[in-house]
Amino acid sequence: MGKAINSEEVIIAKGEELSKAKGEQVTSWEIHAALGVKGNYQRLENIWVEHLKQKALQVQAPEFVLPEHAAGVISDLTDTLRCGVETLVQGVMAKMADQNMRQAAAMCQTYDIDIEAKSKELYHLKGYTGDLEAQVNELELAVERERARAALAEGERDAARSELESLQDQASRQTHQDQSPASQGPARTQ
Repeated sequence: MGKAINSEEVIIAKGEELSKAKGEQVTSWEIHAALGVKGNYQRLENIWVEHLKQKALQVQAPEFVLPEHAAGVISDLTDTLRCGVETLVQGVMAKMADQNMRQAAAMCQTYDIDIEAKSKELYHLKGYTGDLEAQVNELELAVERERARAALAEGERDAARSELESLQDQASRQTHQDQSPASQGPARTQ
């Protein structure tokens, strides 16, 4: 980007000069023509329009100096208003804090009620589980008694089987003795 042919100061000065000579506001095209139609027109137009905006703002807001007494009164009123607003804001904040505390307390109370209800439920459940544990213990004792009875019956059966085997052995020996040749020999003399 090269150096601008016409500086901002030159454009504004030419525009002001033409406006005074003409007696009314000039367009950016008139300024461009007065500068020999040289340079970027769009840039020239942007500079001139911005200058006119700034000039309009200065015209609309003339400098006005308040009397010293009025300035003091306005300053006092401003201070009073600021204090009043600060007090109002502090009051609103205090009220909001109070409301927040009440809401928090209500929530805590709700949770306390829930905790109390859950504690009662837990107490009842503990009692119920205690009853269930007692029933489980009774059932375990009944199972142990049945196992003991079954073992006793098994023991009696084993004893009966042993006795039967013993009797069978005795009967078998007796049969062998009866069939042996010595028992068939001469009769014993008396």
